[in-house]
Amino acid sequence: MEGADGDTETSALYCRSAMYGSVLSGGLGGHIYGAGGWDGGMWGGNVEEAAENHIWDVIKWRSADQMRHLRTFILSEGGRYRDLVPGANLIKPNRSGEAKSCIGWSYCARTEDKDLFVLYFEKDCPKANLSGAIFGGKYEAVWFNPTNGIWRDAGILSANTAGVIDLPSFPGNFTRSRNDWAMKLTLTDTP
Repeated sequence: MEGADGDTETSALYCRSAMYGSVLSGGLGGHIYGAGGWDGGMWGGNVEEAAENHIWDVIKWRSADQMRHLRTFILSEGGRYRDLVPGANLIKPNRSGEAKSCIGWSYCARTEDKDLFVLYFEKDCPKANLSGAIFGGKYEAVWFNPTNGIWRDAGILSANTAGVIDLPSFPGNFTRSRNDWAMKLTLTDTP
């Protein structure tokens, strides 16, 4: 929760960052919901009246409801998520935010065959480039809104001769993400 009050847009943003960042960093076995801080809510299973965050309240927060969208995103290609390998360094820049924050970092995982990439951008990430694609490959790109689970077409993106893709501006044509976003790139054609 990084000091954010529970059931706020900020705490929901921080929970999404923990969810998507953990899974795309290799936690492909799943993610558990952990809101309410280290000493309360879900982690502590707090049921005592004196507790700051009670388990029965935390499971009703917007961040709890948004957990389901991670499943939609990661399972959008069926069992292919098992083939993903973390590769945050494939995104440049990928750490524009401060250390130990939930703002300005981006994450990536891709298959060894380079035919599927999944990305996550925290709020306040700059427009980026993605390396490690197939030379001259064409990828169908779709944005995914982790707050509501809605997909948005981002067009066909082409990798250059070095396998680098210039990623599009964030939805709304912003060069810096105003909210967090996820993206999926699927190979459609090779030279």
